[in-house]
Amino acid sequence: MTYSQLTEDGSITLFSEKFNETYHSRKGALTESLHVFIETGLKYKSLEKKEIKIGEIGLGTGLNAILSLEFAQKTGLDIDYCSMEAFPISSQLKLEILDKYPKDFVSEYQKILNLEAGKREQLNKFFAFSWFNRSWPDFNPFSDLDVVFYDAFAPDTQPEMWDEVALNQVFKSLNEGGILVTYCAKGYVKRNLKKVGFQIESLPGPPGKREMTRATKKFI
Repeated sequence: MTYSQLTEDGSITLFSEKFNETYHSRKGALTESLHVFIETGLKYKSLEKKEIKIGEIGLGTGLNAILSLEFAQKTGLDIDYCSMEAFPISSQLKLEILDKYPKDFVSEYQKILNLEAGKREQLNKFFAFSWFNRSWPDFNPFSDLDVVFYDAFAPDTQPEMWDEVALNQVFKSLNEGGILVTYCAKGYVKRNLKKVGFQIESLPGPPGKREMTRATKKFI
């Protein structure tokens, strides 16, 4: 069973009994996503590119996707966004999420949450979205990515998502100079990232987390 919870910044997350884990930080779902994925990932890459291809591991509540859409709308950035999600959330949870989200982008958020798997839709002139209901890394739809949002459940819960095989799939899917950003800062995950070829930065984490990780596929 999966059910919703309010976090400390007033935004909503989900708790999965299957994995015994929340989808976001209890200190603030919105705060965490903005810090880890938008500020440290998308905004960072937007300083050098105005057309950005994003791949996401773990669509979850769709929060990273709608925040990326908002960023594109505000900045004029052109974003092609593709996500993976093996365990899609229920219709009831989608309604609960939409009810708590600020109203400016609710219609776009609804489209993200309700888009059929395997379909691609241009949600506005800046933002195209698609997602796949498949398991990573058994299925990899990505190529020529600029940014990867690595938002799987934690390594203790889903170790197969953080091993060399899975992270090497990310490496192969990124353009040179492309980046992976994740909330995870565990030592063995960073070692695995280095083994497959990434350059690692340990950066300040969001509230409640000392560090996060940004990994870059270096230019050859």
